[in-house]
Amino acid sequence: MKIIHKKRKRVYELHLKLEHIKYLIDQYDNTHSSQMTEDEDDVEEEEEEEEGEVDDD
Repeated sequence: MKIIHKKRKRVYELHLKLEHIKYLIDQYDNTHSSQMTEDEDDVEEEEEEEEGEVDDD
């Protein structure tokens, strides 16, 4: 019986850690989402410039 209790306790601890990691990921995504959209716009502008350079050759 003690082994089962220890396993359940361990599963519960791991579950809490997983939930905490999910929370941290969500917080990170929320704080950096505006920066990511700005970076994506910069990438699109660079790709357009590169395409123009290829067409000139």
